[in-house]
Amino acid sequence: MKKILTVLILAILITSCDNEPISEANINTDTIEVDSSLYLLMERIADEPAENAINCIDFNYPFALFIFDEQMQYLDVISITSDQQFSVFLGSLNENYSISLSYPISGTLNNGDLIEINSNEELKEAIDACVRLEDKALCDNNIVDCTWKVSALSGHPTDYEGDYFKVSTNGIIQFHRANNIYFGTWVSFFIGNDLHLNMNFNASGDIGSQWNHDWKVVGLGVDQMELQFGIHNILIKKDCVIPCATGIYQVCEFENNPGFASFELQEYSICHLIPVNHDGASALELSYFETEDDAQNNTNEISASAYVNTTNPQTIYVRLEDLETGNLIGISSFEIEAIACD
Repeated sequence: MKKILTVLILAILITSCDNEPISEANINTDTIEVDSSLYLLMERIADEPAENAINCIDFNYPFALFIFDEQMQYLDVISITSDQQFSVFLGSLNENYSISLSYPISGTLNNGDLIEINSNEELKEAIDACVRLEDKALCDNNIVDCTWKVSALSGHPTDYEGDYFKVSTNGIIQFHRANNIYFGTWVSFFIGNDLHLNMNFNASGDIGSQWNHDWKVVGLGVDQMELQFGIHNILIKKDCVIPCATGIYQVCEFENNPGFASFELQEYSICHLIPVNHDGASALELSYFETEDDAQNNTNEISASAYVNTTNPQTIYVRLEDLETGNLIGISSFEIEAIACD
């Protein structure tokens, strides 16, 4: 996905004869100011390595740029031939200056389509549409990569700090809080230029009243999102610490007692497979045991938040019950291991 628009404009520079000077009639005076939103969007398109770069549109080089001073007097025309040159130019232009393009210009979208732009307004619309698609793709693709942890946000305390979201590719979401797992849906969409996330958990009480809203995404990055509903802001950060694929929950061993560690077993709930007989909606309660018989009989439950292993490695058994009815849904297991850490 990469940069859009540009300008078959250089006909002026490339095909004009005998270096004939550009007449005032050929100069586009519909300028773009350095601190304008359109200028900043163009910077993001040209600055490919940047974290906030726009990659869904490609400029088709070369093209020409007209430069104007703070009095809107025409100064010069230059030929732009690459992203690097364009990025350097945009980043170094006097903040009181302006630029303009010689329309029509052309660009290539990330799907290979060529588009023609005939004005600043069309340019802004094309970039905005591209950014909306890119932000939605970033949101949708990012959320299924690892889990997302509710994190501290200055000025917005929350009782849910440390809890986890886990989202699948079909939009089904799990919310892991203490020993419980809640299920719902997570849908992203745009209202105008604003990206929204609609959460809907099959839960009443505090969980439903806290999360079942149309959240506005007011901050979006590759590893964090800030969500807003009314006066409430929530920060969630990508968390890839627990490698679920290994099937082993590893924790640093005690310095004074090698081979043993304190395990927060409930933290590994994000790695548990949900039994196939689960209805996909009802909340689950998890409890932990040292033997499969104890898990089946629901006896001798161990601590979910501060368990010290008895052997190393060790198998832990998980009992999954319907939170509302108490009915047994399934028994699963995983390995824990205390390891030496630097």
